[in-house]
Amino acid sequence: MFPVFIHSDPMKVNLARLVLECEGIACFVKNEHTTVFVVGNFGPIILRFPFCDPDLCVLYEEDVAPALKLIKEFKSDSSGADWQCSQCQEMVPHSFDQCWNCSHDPTINPQSP
Repeated sequence: MFPVFIHSDPMKVNLARLVLECEGIACFVKNEHTTVFVVGNFGPIILRFPFCDPDLCVLYEEDVAPALKLIKEFKSDSSGADWQCSQCQEMVPHSFDQCWNCSHDPTINPQSP
């Protein structure tokens, strides 16, 4: 087991796992369901500690370098510039293909009927 990606957000770790699995790299998520609960007077309080964060691991040493390269590409793809909708002028997150406010698709020519 060789750790290649640790993050406090389990969804990001599982997305990275899917990227590796799509490339045929055998991997698993350690601490996937680990959460520390402390019960207080007002109900359960969820505490997170770094040693409990989800940890993406590959099974074979020869897969470490390709996995790190894929994760680096995955992380760089997930960051980008937000864009402004030409119809309603709202700012739209870079991960959206259409405007969240008016559903305008920027890839469609606005001049076409």
